[in-house]
Amino acid sequence: MTIPSLPADAPLNRWLAPLTEHITTLDLVNEPTELALPVVVKENVRIQVENICKTEVIMNAWIGSRDVWVHGLVYDLATGRLEDLKISRGPGFAR
Repeated sequence: MTIPSLPADAPLNRWLAPLTEHITTLDLVNEPTELALPVVVKENVRIQVENICKTEVIMNAWIGSRDVWVHGLVYDLATGRLEDLKISRGPGFAR
């Protein structure tokens, strides 16, 4: 699902489309929002870590032997705690 009031090719809809397509595969339709939302947030972080790792800046840093790491964390506003999703990527990960 994207933003219906925007054109399909709007930047926000292009950015949201892969995530919303992935989320539909998770079978969360019958889950209450309070259970489904944390799953969606964590999946978004996982996807964004992979996306960041595919950027030219990060790939060049790794090729240039820079010690750059990308970590997948979720911040819980209610508790003020960070949850480490254990999806860190660093040098040697370049494909």
